[in-house]
Amino acid sequence: MKKLFIALVLMFAANACTPPTAAMIASTVQIHVRYKGASGESGGGDGSGFVYEKHRVHGGAVKSLIMSAEHVLGKIPKIGAVVDGITITDVIATAITEDGRSCELRVLARGDEMFGDVATAEANCDAGRVAVIAEDSPAVGDKLFISGHPDAWPMIVLTEGYFSGWLNDFMSMSAPAWPGNSGGPVFNARGQVVGILVRGDTDYHHITLAVGLEQIWNRVKATELLCR
Repeated sequence: MKKLFIALVLMFAANACTPPTAAMIASTVQIHVRYKGASGESGGGDGSGFVYEKHRVHGGAVKSLIMSAEHVLGKIPKIGAVVDGITITDVIATAITEDGRSCELRVLARGDEMFGDVATAEANCDAGRVAVIAEDSPAVGDKLFISGHPDAWPMIVLTEGYFSGWLNDFMSMSAPAWPGNSGGPVFNARGQVVGILVRGDTDYHHITLAVGLEQIWNRVKATELLCR
């Protein structure tokens, strides 16, 4: 009986120390943008994001608020706009959920790629689990997790590393990331969002950068004002 009790205590302790990775993955979405021009030219891009709020609209349908990087959501052009010489005639912008559903996206609050690379959008579906945004930034040496879709890979990939400090107002960490991870959430060991991935190894060799909580909360508040 004593051995069984010790085993149960050890199992509980192990589970208590295990990061909530399933919840991290369930709140992550892939951002997929494609557009076409009158002459058949096309363009677009892919990135990652996460669900930070959900609400019901008239009729009971659920819609989700998505947060990502400005340089991801900013690739969603308006009909008639000119992008890289292409006059846009058709746009498809979707959030692809962890279970493979595609939900139409509508951009809400825009940011600035250099100094506020955070934007929000609304998905016309229940896009997954709501991620909790942390109140406090990580301390140097804290373990961090990046969730996203590197190289537009359909499967969500979770990488881990440690917080190294601040570099030009960006969070610097050792967790690896690649193109396609942009806009994806950075989680602490408690499964709370502490940053949004904006730069990976392609731009900064062996350094991964994310925007921090100040910019995240600023965009949350800006979105609330738009949606009133």
